[in-house]
Amino acid sequence: MKNEFVKRATRLLLLIVFLSGGISAIFFAHTIHATDYTSSNFILRDPVIVPGSDTLTSTNFELITSFAQTSIGENTATSFIGRWGFLYFPTPTPTPTPTPTPSSGSAGGNGPPALASLTPGGSPIIPFLQRTGVIFEGYGYPRSEITVLKDGQIVAVVTAGSDGAFRADLTDLLTPGSYTFSIFGRDNKRVQSRFLIIPLVLDAGTNKHIKDILIPPTLYTDKTEVKEGDNLTASGQSAPNAEIEVVTIDPNDKETQYKTTSDADGSYKFIVDTKDFIFGRYTIKTKTYFKQLVSLFGYPRLF
Repeated sequence: MKNEFVKRATRLLLLIVFLSGGISAIFFAHTIHATDYTSSNFILRDPVIVPGSDTLTSTNFELITSFAQTSIGENTATSFIGRWGFLYFPTPTPTPTPTPTPSSGSAGGNGPPALASLTPGGSPIIPFLQRTGVIFEGYGYPRSEITVLKDGQIVAVVTAGSDGAFRADLTDLLTPGSYTFSIFGRDNKRVQSRFLIIPLVLDAGTNKHIKDILIPPTLYTDKTEVKEGDNLTASGQSAPNAEIEVVTIDPNDKETQYKTTSDADGSYKFIVDTKDFIFGRYTIKTKTYFKQLVSLFGYPRLF
């Protein structure tokens, strides 16, 4: 009987201890806080890794969003290093403030900074990934629509002035890399010009300036089949008050050049005398001379 009493008392005591410990764990558990991380110009309090956070800014930095890779690792490219993982802090190496040197044809401007890894109380350990861009300037048809494409996607549509001048400004709107830009215009009949293809490599922190672009003229003819003795009327639109070179190519690939001029609206018209033409398929094409600039030939026509 005594032994049985001792066993029961021992079990009761263990049960009380267990229950008191669980209650204590529930009501008196310690709260764990993340460590604050600071630099000379901002502080990050209670950091938690959550992908897709809001934009955070101060007078001298901009955090667009957080990264969701929580495991430790390192990703690199030619212009940045990403060191991932919570509490992953390599030995800090002071980095001086970068001063980009504009490339040839740069329009200046350093662009806003993007992201930099930080050490507690230290300096950034990688340089800011800076934005880049390009400005296109030139001449098209007066008051016409000029379209700029990047890798086949429209990035800007601008309207030329009465003098044909246009400017498409993509300053600080792109990231560093290689791109293929295309530019074309539409004349007053909505006929599309020949595409101008401009491949570019854009470096971080610089903005290139591409000037003296001259949109090729448009061309249409009043007939596609010319009878013996008939004339052919070629017309289109170009830069205003410009010299237009009209070229015909006969079936034997012999070229004949003619000259005409466009009016203040950029419109031109030229009548081709065909009385000396031989029988066969001909090609006609035009190009523009304007302000010491020479365009490419526009799209040709056959007759």
